[in-house]
Parts: sequence; structure tokens; C-alpha cells
Amino acid sequence: YRFWMFMPTALSSTTVDTLSIADIFFFFRDIPVEGAFPYSFGVHPGGESPHSLTDGDPLSKFTGLDSCPIIFDFGRPVAIDSYYIATSDDCNSRDPVRWQLLASPDEREWVLYDDQSKISYPTPVARGAKGPPIAIVAMNASGIDGR
Repeated sequence: YRFWMFMPTALSSTTVDTLSIADIFFFFRDIPVEGAFPYSFGVHPGGESPHSLTDGDPLSKFTGLDSCPIIFDFGRPVAIDSYYIATSDDCNSRDPVRWQLLASPDEREWVLYDDQSKISYPTPVARGAKGPPIAIVAMNASGIDGR
């Protein structure tokens, strides 16, 4: 799939709706899948745009003031079988703990690819820390090879 959407469904605190993440990185067979252009149609402060999500800098971050989904456009179909999220230097109440990862060849039809929305993920409390790798158990097996 060319497009991958990270859709937060719950944050660490139920009293905020602001999402904050330092990085999201994708892998296939333990090799980084690079070239993503991340964007969001939501509201974010200047300097805390979705572009920060792929720079590898734990001191930069994306802040979504309305917890809108983030779309990663790879410019070509890519295969993904795992990913990780790194916490930002922000307060941990803004960390995602539940989400869905969707994939699309065209941004019109989306396939639920990884569902982490049922049980809270053990997002690290430490700031600027990588969470454990998340292995994708593909809900649509044809997508494991890209599309």
C-alpha cells in the first residue's frame, strides 16, 4: 500500500485530546521502510508538524491539537510488517495508548491493517523513548507484500 494512516483512538489521559509523538517508524523484515511524507488535516502548532514524525530526532515532535489521523504517503506501494512509536518530550498524558493503522492504495478505500484499539499499549513513560516494536498481524494478508 502507498498510504498508511495512524488513527489514534485513545490517549494516556482521558481529559486531553491533544496528541504528541516524536517519531513513528515503519519496517519490513527488520529493514526500515523510508521515504514517507507524513501529513494531517488536523490543527498543529508551528514547528510541531507531521514532518517531525520521520526525522529521527527525539527532541522534535508532532502535536495534534485535535487528535486527527496522520497519513504517511510513501509515494509508492510499500510492505510493512512492524513499526514503533517514540514518545515526545511533552507530557505523557498526550501519548497514544490505543489506535488503528489503516492502509490504502489510493486514499479512497482504506483497509484496517493493525488494530491496537482494544487494549492499551504500554507506551513508555520516559520522554523521547522508543516504544517496543509492534508486529503487525495483518488483517488483510494481501497487503503484507504491498499493494
